[in-house]
Amino acid sequence: MHEISHGECSCGGTHVKLKLHKPLSEYTPRRCSCDYCTQHDGIYLSHPKGELLIEASQPLTEEKQGSQQATILFCPACNDLIAVTCQINNQLKGAVRAPLLQDYPVLPPAQTVSPASLSPEERLNRWDQVWLSVDLKVAQ
Repeated sequence: MHEISHGECSCGGTHVKLKLHKPLSEYTPRRCSCDYCTQHDGIYLSHPKGELLIEASQPLTEEKQGSQQATILFCPACNDLIAVTCQINNQLKGAVRAPLLQDYPVLPPAQTVSPASLSPEERLNRWDQVWLSVDLKVAQ
């Protein structure tokens, strides 16, 4: 059985669809402790067996931060952080910014994580283990 959660940015220009195997309330979001994510309300949700579809009305703004490994995606119209992604083993993986989800209030409190304390290789291995597959579609 699949549980599907929907969400969107503040302006409605970017929509997300998160597919998980259990009810959303059974997952714990992660709050990144770095200064960059703290500034952008970086509370993320992912699961290695989950799937994230991002549908954007225009190309998303991409930023790199810290080790330059991950790409942070923003809506270009409202500047909401949408997700963090990375190409790992030729697959786009990532985590959605949990507060975008309509059902965000059912999630338990976020667990604080500090990926900056990991080496770049450890970080990629960690992301490969916990992030979900991402499909990004931009309207033509």
